[in-house]
Amino acid sequence: MTRRAWRPGFTLIELLTVIAIIAILAGILFPVFAKARAKANQASCLSNLKQLAAAAIMYANDYDQKLPSMWDNAQGDNQLGGWTFYKNFPNGHPDDYDPSRGTLFPYTKNAQIFECPEDDTEQRCSYAINAILGPNPTVQGFHTGIKLTRIARPAGTFLFLEEGSNQGGHTDDGYLLPPGNVASGRHLDGSNVAFCDGHAKWLKPESIRYPNPSGDFHFETR
Repeated sequence: MTRRAWRPGFTLIELLTVIAIIAILAGILFPVFAKARAKANQASCLSNLKQLAAAAIMYANDYDQKLPSMWDNAQGDNQLGGWTFYKNFPNGHPDDYDPSRGTLFPYTKNAQIFECPEDDTEQRCSYAINAILGPNPTVQGFHTGIKLTRIARPAGTFLFLEEGSNQGGHTDDGYLLPPGNVASGRHLDGSNVAFCDGHAKWLKPESIRYPNPSGDFHFETR
């Protein structure tokens, strides 16, 4: 009768050492994975804004160069005719928006591009249009979009931006009007911005001051 060779198992110290090594590796790798995920979401959001900007420009080409119209505050509750559609101001709750009922949807055919993957409100819209692209931005109600041809520097005038509001850090009515509305800063402490010439890029919130003394993000008449 043959005997099996006796092989000792792991000792407690060896097990604890392995566990400690795994914990150290996890501590190193998890932040790396989290940052990679955040960068991927930032890129996805940037793509969303580029598509929305392209849709707005196509819309303008079809409507005598006029940018999409916009509603703001409670006057826009359940009202058609704006670039996006919302139900109850202030928003911030799941399904508060229905982009398919906005004027830009026929140019995108995709409601998902209205929502940033880092936006956990699930309200279905994470972006806002620049209020100065409509007349009398401080007067609440319906605003017809101005003509693209009136913008002196389209590459320096923002069109859409990730909105954070004084209502809780989310998009409240898809209408960016400071000081109540600001850049969200949800992407590595920065925000994605789309400009009136169709390009989009990531910016730090302090670069999106409004009004900005340098005028980089202003609407200027020709």
